[in-house]
Amino acid sequence: MIDSILVLPRHIVDNIIMHADPAPGIWNLISIYGDSEELLTEGAIEILREKGLGNYLSLEFWDLSDKEFDEVKADYPAAVLFDKEHAKKIIKFVEELQESDEKHKLIIHCDAGVSRSGAVGCFINDVRGGSHDMLMLKNPNILPSAYVSSVLNRVYREMI
Repeated sequence: MIDSILVLPRHIVDNIIMHADPAPGIWNLISIYGDSEELLTEGAIEILREKGLGNYLSLEFWDLSDKEFDEVKADYPAAVLFDKEHAKKIIKFVEELQESDEKHKLIIHCDAGVSRSGAVGCFINDVRGGSHDMLMLKNPNILPSAYVSSVLNRVYREMI
């Protein structure tokens, strides 16, 4: 089961890869990237495994809503909008962690550690019945994306 959620900006996770000592216990990671390079390369995964990484999920989507996507896509053809398939992957990942008898720490990051990862963190916290106040206390800088939150909640309702 997930017992703690930490939402971080990418540069903190980069620092863990480069400088941190191995963390006590096993921790899991949801890595979100958009117009930046994917963080979880084979080399990075190997280093993170040595530092306690358990399961991980790497997702590419930009910090956009459906209302702004078409305009951005015209200028940036590589732009990716958060969609139902991304939501399903997150839900499946969370269900697998929740089904475990072990307590899991979960780190979620995106570039700034605010909007995309904040929405994912709040969703996971709600699904596991966690305290919203405690999540905000541990992650005071998050401002969850309304679009990502709405897609996650809609897909979750469809799946249950």
